[in-house]
Amino acid sequence: MGEHGIDVYCNNDAIAPLLDGDFVPYIPEYRREARPCNSGFRMEVDIGLPLSITPSEDLHTWFVCGEAEELCAGNTIPYLIHYILEMQRMGQCQVTLHGAAVEKNGQGMLLLGKQGSGKTSLCLELCRNYGYSIVGNDLVLVGLGEGGAFLYGGTKVFRLRRATIAYHNMDLEHLFGEKSNRDDWTSVAAVTPDALGVTVALKPVPICKVAHVHLLNDVNAQLHTNRVEKMFSRLFLHEETSRYIRGVCFPMFVGQTLEYGPYVPSLDCADFHENRRKLISWIESHSSYGYVSGPIDKLCAYLTGGGKV
Repeated sequence: MGEHGIDVYCNNDAIAPLLDGDFVPYIPEYRREARPCNSGFRMEVDIGLPLSITPSEDLHTWFVCGEAEELCAGNTIPYLIHYILEMQRMGQCQVTLHGAAVEKNGQGMLLLGKQGSGKTSLCLELCRNYGYSIVGNDLVLVGLGEGGAFLYGGTKVFRLRRATIAYHNMDLEHLFGEKSNRDDWTSVAAVTPDALGVTVALKPVPICKVAHVHLLNDVNAQLHTNRVEKMFSRLFLHEETSRYIRGVCFPMFVGQTLEYGPYVPSLDCADFHENRRKLISWIESHSSYGYVSGPIDKLCAYLTGGGKV
């Protein structure tokens, strides 16, 4: 994943299916290469022994045992790798955030908000009708670098709900096919950018705008902007920047029935906490950081027009 990686060794050729599969679009910047990354992190997988996940004392070497079928069905190893790589990112003041991000002319925009706030719909609208490229949707890699904060990548898939398509991007209704027994909120279509004619950002870009967004379905609603309330901001950003390094967002699953796997310790530490604090401080002090709500046309006009709270 970018400059970060982990060398994986196995006693069995069954390792290949464990590292490739339909999970790939849902882990930010995931890829498998034949060459070693030499990052100092490694994983040793022993196929056939009873299930266990054991880290070394310095958390740089991980020993994984289990049956190939169980590990493959739960995508156990790829999600464990994502968890371990968050250590490498945190050491460089980078983090996995739940959000959406787009880029245009070398300038990045980070959209934050709770589930269902409209981040995906806005991201798609900005890419399809305002000339933006997708950096990431759902999971975005964000961090501090020389001169400011940057978008380093993210997951490149749009998970669209039938409930939102009824109001926004209505021409995509055909992606859902026939009506099923699911309601419109749980009826979801996962679509790649190329299927929608959306371009993909290929390199890191500086963050030039950050916004907490809330998309309203009422086309006649007014645009509303405000500062983000301090307590909400601190709680929200602390949760978002720490959830992956603490492993609270995805436990290790094994088998077709997604049983909980062995206990995996938190990878957090005081240095990572300090790096998160620096990133949160940068976000909160940015001139564009604020809350904005409204219908999709007014939100996009505001976000692309240099509006500030």
